[in-house]
Amino acid sequence: MNCCKKRTDMSSNRKSGNIRMQHLKQQTQRSKELQKTTQQFVNQSQTPRKNEHSYNLRSKAVETSRKNLILTVIN
Repeated sequence: MNCCKKRTDMSSNRKSGNIRMQHLKQQTQRSKELQKTTQQFVNQSQTPRKNEHSYNLRSKAVETSRKNLILTVIN
C-alpha cells in the first residue's frame, strides 16, 4: 500500500516539474520577444534624432549662407 502511494507522489511531482518547466520556457520566450520589440523601438526612436541632427546642421548652413549673402549685398 505504501509503495503505491509513493509512486503517485512521484508521478505528481514529475507532472508539477513539467508544468514548471513549461512555465519557465514560456517566460523566457516572452522575455525574448519583449527584448526584441524593445530593441526595435529603441532603434526607431534613435533614427529621427540622427535625421533631426542633420536637419539642424543644414538649417544652420542655410542661415549662415543667407547672412553672408546679405552682407555681400550690403557691402
